Amino acid sequence: MNAAATRCVDPDTPLMPTRLLALYHRAETFGGSFNSVVDVAARLDRRRFEVIAAVPGPGNAVRAFAERGLETTFAEEMAGSWQPAYAWSVARWAWRLKALRIRLVYVTDYVTWRSSALLAARLQGLPRVVHLRAPMPSTALDAELQKATILVGNSRASLRFVQDHPTHAEARVVHNFIDFALFDKAQDRRGTLVPPGSRVVGFLGVFRPEKGIEYFLEMARLVASKRDDVRFLLVGGESAVADIGWLPKMRQRAADLGIADRCVFTGERTDVADLMKSMDVLVVPSLNEGFGRVIVEANAVGVPVVGADAAGIPEVIEDGVTGRLVPPRDPLAMAAAVERILDDAEWRRLVATVAPQRVRERFSAETQMALLEQALDDALAKS
Repeated sequence: MNAAATRCVDPDTPLMPTRLLALYHRAETFGGSFNSVVDVAARLDRRRFEVIAAVPGPGNAVRAFAERGLETTFAEEMAGSWQPAYAWSVARWAWRLKALRIRLVYVTDYVTWRSSALLAARLQGLPRVVHLRAPMPSTALDAELQKATILVGNSRASLRFVQDHPTHAEARVVHNFIDFALFDKAQDRRGTLVPPGSRVVGFLGVFRPEKGIEYFLEMARLVASKRDDVRFLLVGGESAVADIGWLPKMRQRAADLGIADRCVFTGERTDVADLMKSMDVLVVPSLNEGFGRVIVEANAVGVPVVGADAAGIPEVIEDGVTGRLVPPRDPLAMAAAVERILDDAEWRRLVATVAPQRVRERFSAETQMALLEQALDDALAKS
């Protein structure tokens, strides 16, 4: 009898929760994508799923899972290759899955090509649910991804490659969500960040090339040349993926553009709700954003968003309702949209009223977790 059938025998009979391995690929990390991973793992119904979080080693990732009451283990995936080490990694994963009595493998954020963990799970006949949180190139063709039981994307954009390649895996959209309670009491702290009376145009995200920060700075130069009252708030730290020095490069870029005195680089911060409340406009110039959690965070406190019409961003911004979409890599259009919003107090008041309700309706934890748990149940039923 399969797992789904055992759940339906008698509603009054307590069921043993399914032991689920939640696999994450980094030991040290931060950012919206990882926050979404932790939120999901922590909210899985403990009556139905016994979650064990697997990370490569010690670091802030394991601490984040542990702080949410999740059991953790150290285990590292290996990307597919013809090397003996890959076969050894598959064998060790097979042993680990048996030792932990895992019934379902959930890759919380797909990165590893032909993951040794996914291959080991497939060889053991375990169902595999793989969560994609960023658009993939259409040339991507990972056999383990194709053979997953169910693919979950945080947007249609993240799953678009499925349309370009035949795949046996079923694909479903489960949007990201945030804890809206954290944003209900947000305070405007701009007085601690910029001169009194300043208007604030902000960016919030990890400093990586695909975030399009250079276009934000070009926009800032254009707006600053016309308006003395605007300051530009850039919130975020260096990428945890690789030390590419993008933050200092963007600081230097601001200096080269002559706007260093108008820009505030805060580094990594945890007071996201207050920072969002301190902005008049959030700008999301990203080129390959799977979802754009920061858009929901800004809208949650009534702040409009100007976003690049690329990847998953147009699935989150309601153009003309909660923000404005502009062509990607177009600082001129971005600047025009920002100025239009700053000049239209009536529209900003409308957004402040409508946007918080809209994002709470569209991206509630209850709705999205129900969709994810259904995908997990359906994967079990297929095993």
